[in-house]
Amino acid sequence: MSRFVVKLRDRYLEWSTGVDAPVTEGMTREAFRAYWLAEYGPEASARFEEAVGRSDATGASDPLGRGELNRAGPDETSLNDDELYRLYCLGETLDEETVRRKIAERDARIEATRPSSPPLGATPTEQEVRRAFEAIQMCDDLAAVEATLGSAERSTRQRGGDLAVRWTYDDLIILGWFDKTTERRLGCELRPNYASQKRRD
Repeated sequence: MSRFVVKLRDRYLEWSTGVDAPVTEGMTREAFRAYWLAEYGPEASARFEEAVGRSDATGASDPLGRGELNRAGPDETSLNDDELYRLYCLGETLDEETVRRKIAERDARIEATRPSSPPLGATPTEQEVRRAFEAIQMCDDLAAVEATLGSAERSTRQRGGDLAVRWTYDDLIILGWFDKTTERRLGCELRPNYASQKRRD
């Protein structure tokens, strides 16, 4: 799981791919710099400037961005940029009717995605893998994810109460974390497959 910087209007926050949501409140550049140096040490000053510079230019320091969907809202619902700003930068809350609507929209997306996301073929293109990765953001559990990506390779390493799995393709690797008992999805991450790229070079 990785973290990166997201800029929302005039505020900066740190985003985690593990929870698909911010892990800090939105801060001014000065306050965020103080947080960053306290969290990562003075030696991370150059990395801060680089990350904030990219987020100033594109909205996120990660080249893949944060995707269209997230789990930053109540009951892991997806929030738009305005709602993210209100909740994480201004400290506001969503009214009960909005929360109920968002939960209903999320559940409808999940149901609509399951039958319309056929498993990837034996040699999918990079674009097909990226589309499948976006689709699994709406899946609740390992069975639903495997219905789209196929069987996962289970990790033999113990990671607390989590089950770590991965799917390896020519150019990309999808990593997933699931609750070991319920197999509920905790997070997924898309990474380049450096080993495959080195073999081709």
